[in-house]
Amino acid sequence: MLFVTVCFKEYPDFPVGTFNRITFWVVHCSVDTLDFQFLYFSGPFFVTFFGGLWEAAVRSAKRLLIRTMGTHVLTYEEFTTLLTRVEAVLNSRPLTPLTTDPADLDYLSPGHFLIGQPLLAVPPRVSFESRINLTQRWKLLDQYHQSFWRRWSTEYLTSLQGRSKWTIEAPNVRVNDMVVIIDNQSLPLTWRLGRILEVLPGNDGVVRVVRLLTRQGEITRPITKIIVLPAQ
Repeated sequence: MLFVTVCFKEYPDFPVGTFNRITFWVVHCSVDTLDFQFLYFSGPFFVTFFGGLWEAAVRSAKRLLIRTMGTHVLTYEEFTTLLTRVEAVLNSRPLTPLTTDPADLDYLSPGHFLIGQPLLAVPPRVSFESRINLTQRWKLLDQYHQSFWRRWSTEYLTSLQGRSKWTIEAPNVRVNDMVVIIDNQSLPLTWRLGRILEVLPGNDGVVRVVRLLTRQGEITRPITKIIVLPAQ
């Protein structure tokens, strides 16, 4: 579990949140120097909505953890390992394409700002019969991790897919847009992405079907099964 925690953990001093204060790194770049400075946000205790976006992420994580774990009690090491894996899940979400190349399916995630690359899940462990108790505890943590992933990724994608029917006309998706393909069977920290190669509008001019380029080849999906990246 220590190995998993270290693998998932980003640099320990970027950023740091303590109760009602969050510290941000601000980097001022010039030709020959890098100047690191701090920005502090302080708010009163018990008023978490002052925190905005980061407090919303904390609330979402706590709510899903409570639903996932129920009344089960973990040891300190087990709970730390689970929280670190949850942290990796939250910081793995795709934000925007890295390039405008239609053939490039790489994306920018919060993990890039923390460790310079996407956050990856640790490969599943092989079970040994001589360690039944440890194996069972590991499987329990893995079950919590996967359950949190399914719940959080579903809620996150649903929040991005909100569409106003009948009253507001939403813009059509466009060629070269990078999208997340909804896949209920995806593994933790694995987002199936694609680039729109062709839009197939109906007689009313509204796009309801698109042709996508993925790492496995070209596929066709309805727009209800794709989600454009939020920062695109």
